[in-house]
Amino acid sequence: MLKFIYSTFFLMLLFGFTESHAQGYLKVEHLTSSELKDELGNCYGSGDMQVISGGYTLPVSVKRFDNGQFRSLSAGISASFAKMKNEGKALEMNPDDLINANLSLSYLLPLSRKWSMMAVLGAGVYSSASEITSKSILANGGAVFIIKLNENVDLGFGAGVTNSYGTPIAMPMLYFSWHPKWKMKFQIDLTNSLKVGASTELGKLRLELVGIEMDGMSAVRNIDGRSKIYSMVMLKSCFRPSYRINSHFGIFLEAGGNWIRGISVTDRSLKAFFNTFTEENNDPYFKTSFRMSGGFEFKF
Repeated sequence: MLKFIYSTFFLMLLFGFTESHAQGYLKVEHLTSSELKDELGNCYGSGDMQVISGGYTLPVSVKRFDNGQFRSLSAGISASFAKMKNEGKALEMNPDDLINANLSLSYLLPLSRKWSMMAVLGAGVYSSASEITSKSILANGGAVFIIKLNENVDLGFGAGVTNSYGTPIAMPMLYFSWHPKWKMKFQIDLTNSLKVGASTELGKLRLELVGIEMDGMSAVRNIDGRSKIYSMVMLKSCFRPSYRINSHFGIFLEAGGNWIRGISVTDRSLKAFFNTFTEENNDPYFKTSFRMSGGFEFKF
């Protein structure tokens, strides 16, 4: 089941939904060292990780309609570089670094007062710095039909296609967004990740408590002469204060716990993918560590 979670989240990483206005961010984060163990209690050493990441979304074309809906074409770029310092067997089981970089186009088209369609097309490099080849380039595309259930809730279903497992495969996709407009805002996002949290604004200061958030990184690797997918999935909780300097710039800090940092290696084949639904496994995971980060956001 864990491998299925890793594989599913790897697909989620490929399908980022861009916004309708120009915005970007730059973030640096650090995960303290923790032990790498499996469910049987075997210890494989320990390791920490540092990550620098950034992204930018640019609306290419936006047309607003009288009913408040809009049609938009947006381009997005995102990149993350992770450096890991591992000891013991963890050094052999993990790459020294990871690079995830992706370019995407998103098209939002209103179909009626309640229905809209979001289409995504993109490609990126998912590898370690020393192993980048043509196989590291993964392409993806997909479409989701979204219904606005009420003012605060959007729900959508669709399908995405990716070559992450060699032969292109189609996977169901789910879009869910809940943003009630209260003084204390609660949010549940299931777009290109999973995030559940609450926030409030005090003038230019925004305080956010993230109850659970899932993120991760992946890489196409050559192991024993075979092309495989290395996946890392992390679950965290954090407190995130941010300050809006002006209408264009803001800074933020994050501090909290990284509850699990699981790793998995899967063959790039349809058989290996479908085996993730049924096979039992004992994939190792890094235990709880402290996670802290900081950065800035900008809008134009």
